[in-house]
Amino acid sequence: MGGIFIGEAWCDKDYIKRVFARFPPETIEVGERNDGAEQWRLQLVRDGWVYRYEIAFGSDGLVRELRFSCDAVNLN
Repeated sequence: MGGIFIGEAWCDKDYIKRVFARFPPETIEVGERNDGAEQWRLQLVRDGWVYRYEIAFGSDGLVRELRFSCDAVNLN
């Protein structure tokens, strides 16, 4: 989805950094899930929409799981 592929050898952390290179590095929140997997969270607000990404990496550094959501910004 959106250029992010699960389990592909070329889709590693460096690739993900390049995908989101237009955004400040501090925009990516790096953490660890309960199962020990490294997880990156990213929230972007653009054109009236909030985009949320959660990307989990396997021990090999490749994308293991991707969650995405998009909601309209409440302008009230």
